[in-house]
Amino acid sequence: MSKRLLMLALVIVGVAMSASAALTPTMVLIDQAGNADDVAPLYGYMKVPMGGVAYDYYISKTEVTVANFTEYLNAAAGVGDVHGLYTADMLYSASGPQQIAKVGDSYVANAGWDNRAAAYISFLGAARYCNYLTSGNTEVGVYTFRETTDPGYILGPIINESVKTGSAPAYWIPTVDELYKASFYNADTGAYETYATGSSVVPGNVPDGTGLNANIKVGGVEAIGSPYHLTEVGAYGENTWGLSDTGGNVQEWTQEFVWGPWIAQADGTTAHYYGPMFHGASFYSSSPAFMQDDFWTGYVSGGEKAQWQTHGWFDNGMRIASNVPEPTTMVLFGMSAVALIRRKK
Repeated sequence: MSKRLLMLALVIVGVAMSASAALTPTMVLIDQAGNADDVAPLYGYMKVPMGGVAYDYYISKTEVTVANFTEYLNAAAGVGDVHGLYTADMLYSASGPQQIAKVGDSYVANAGWDNRAAAYISFLGAARYCNYLTSGNTEVGVYTFRETTDPGYILGPIINESVKTGSAPAYWIPTVDELYKASFYNADTGAYETYATGSSVVPGNVPDGTGLNANIKVGGVEAIGSPYHLTEVGAYGENTWGLSDTGGNVQEWTQEFVWGPWIAQADGTTAHYYGPMFHGASFYSSSPAFMQDDFWTGYVSGGEKAQWQTHGWFDNGMRIASNVPEPTTMVLFGMSAVALIRRKK
């Protein structure tokens, strides 16, 4: 190998390592496979019982951050962003500065947002992020996307379970059981707790690093308020698995799909809508009750119709699950090539 090629290889490896850190949150092993379900009281359309997982898996230590998602957009969106990975909603925060700005065909995390949870990620946007981590291609991985003309489009993407359970590295949106276990199951005692912090202590909202509080409203008052509303990930500490913000901050997508309630329509008829569930409370949740095991659910309501496919919300984000602790070599080298091309420009 020539000296020039060796130096180029070392540069690529170095860029790949930094890209890995920026593209994904740290992954944490959730073991103790075969734990029993938790039988929590039924609320709304929540799946019960839940929490039992027959296999070990990894889940992200934090919610996907603005820095993570910005790096992904720069690597995957390309010229024209044909799959709409970036949405104009990402220019908006509940009150104050924008999260991610688009400058030409590049994306920039605005000041103060890097280490805060990314919001406004649609369900299909979350699925494409996972596919990219799996294969380096947003269209190849755990999720196969239906055409909008397909009658099955409203049912969401096809979930390729064989990809998740195969020997090759794979990333996906957590199932409700995976997220519930990571949130409520106490890794030290082997028992379920009452709140999504993994504790039965009623959470406050002071970011004190104890792992017992969360970014929610208490007494109608937000934890930090404007302009960011969202605390930096990890500000509240960790649960017994070593995960942060499993309750509060942003609600998180899961793969659980349900029919929502019947809603009156403008023409006098009624209809209900099929869509994915999101869980975990958010900074906008009005009470610690939203973090309880019997109140830990959200679903796509009639007013939002099928917007979950292409739109996210100001208090909705994501966490990722996987069968490996880090991105694939293919993804890292793909990102490295993009980074090198940008540097040459």
